[in-house]
Amino acid sequence: MNEAVEIGHKWLIVAYLGTNDRNSVDAIKRTAEAFNKAGQDAKEYKMRFAYHNHDFELADFDGRTGLELLFAAAGPDLQTELDLAWVARAGLDPAVMLAKFRGHVFAVHAKDNAPKGQAQDEGGFAAVGQGVLDWNANAIDFYRRMGATVLPDWRICRVTGPALAALAGLHLVWQFLFGSPVDVVGPARTVVNKSAVVSSFAQ
Repeated sequence: MNEAVEIGHKWLIVAYLGTNDRNSVDAIKRTAEAFNKAGQDAKEYKMRFAYHNHDFELADFDGRTGLELLFAAAGPDLQTELDLAWVARAGLDPAVMLAKFRGHVFAVHAKDNAPKGQAQDEGGFAAVGQGVLDWNANAIDFYRRMGATVLPDWRICRVTGPALAALAGLHLVWQFLFGSPVDVVGPARTVVNKSAVVSSFAQ
């Protein structure tokens, strides 16, 4: 925690759960208890605690996803960086899931799913606008209309996919989220707009 504070972190994000931490309702409840404790610890250091999903947390447990059970048991402070491509890959509608987690979505992870059998070297993912998700009418537009908070001091959108295609996707996502164009600068593929930063990561 001290190291995170020293370098200016405001968020602590868990990006993966082992099988034994998510394969049953009891396991999810145990994980939620640990997350609640971690969130309280983060508060003491003036940070927030969040979780980044994949598709396995969206498995069904008697009509509710594991992710819903996790958030219900963890309490109101837990936030999520909702990965829209993983939501769609689990067979769910990103817009529906964004609505379910309204008030808990501090960011979205924007990437696309390639058509079946394509982009195997990228894990089956594609850059935003280069895959099968309907960004114009679906998740990003809904996210913008919800008025979800995307870090008031920094507008950040994490975009993954093949490097050059990901840069094109940045423009699409940024336009829908913030209603303004972006400038691409530097070899690190960082997009800057006023007080805003967008980073593009290879898979």
